[in-house]
Amino acid sequence: MFELCNPQGAQQALTEIAAISVYLPCRLSVYEEDGVTTLSTIGFEDILNAVEVDESFKTFMLELFENFKRVMHSWDK
Repeated sequence: MFELCNPQGAQQALTEIAAISVYLPCRLSVYEEDGVTTLSTIGFEDILNAVEVDESFKTFMLELFENFKRVMHSWDK
């Protein structure tokens, strides 16, 4: 387990919706199963779509999550 954080994104998320803190996609799990290394994190899009937030905030957070996933997939072969 790794904790990765974007302080600016976290601050904006916590300012917008304090209760969202437990859902932020900062945790990255890395594990091996049947000889395959897997990276996983929470599906933040579903969580963000389940709450009522300003569109600019949603766009900002989705962009951060896309960057996070890009980092995760940079290890894909």
